[in-house]
Amino acid sequence: QFQHPGLGFRFAVPRGWKVQNQPDEVVLADPTGQALLLLQAGAAGDPPDPQAALTRAGIGSMAHTESIKPGGLPGVTGLAKVRIGQSEVPARVSAVVHGPNVFIFAGMTKNPDQLGSFDQTFRSVATSFRALSGTEKRALKPHRIRVRRPETATTWDVLAAESPIARMPAAQLRLLNAASGNSVAAGNAIKVVE
Repeated sequence: QFQHPGLGFRFAVPRGWKVQNQPDEVVLADPTGQALLLLQAGAAGDPPDPQAALTRAGIGSMAHTESIKPGGLPGVTGLAKVRIGQSEVPARVSAVVHGPNVFIFAGMTKNPDQLGSFDQTFRSVATSFRALSGTEKRALKPHRIRVRRPETATTWDVLAAESPIARMPAAQLRLLNAASGNSVAAGNAIKVVE
């Protein structure tokens, strides 16, 4: 799951895909490097209309267009050409209106002939989009990096057990600290995730 408490939404991330949350977009990349799914936000317009928002974003005619209602929110999906650099590539494009924003998903493949192989994945991500409830927003707390000085010698494995990092916490803590081995000396300044 990708969750954004500030904008109040979440969506499913396909198993194994890498996620980069950048300031102006969220990028999902499949593990084989053959497909990308980009998510960008824009103004929904007045009245909020997902199709009109796609037109404002420069996405003209779409084929196989259909209305979607992910999480009960108004949306549209279809096949279109999107501009990447100087070229246009075929993509599965979906737009979902949430509050004053429209969230535009554009799924594309390295080889345009492979779009059909990833189309259902691109669709399922967009249709999994939904608003976070107030309770869900309050429960989400960002992880913070803190500098600590352990009073006694310890190991990255022990520190990992106390960390909220979900996957490979000891390895990630070692990477964060440019450390090798498993030992952490007492009194040394180290970075931990809380």
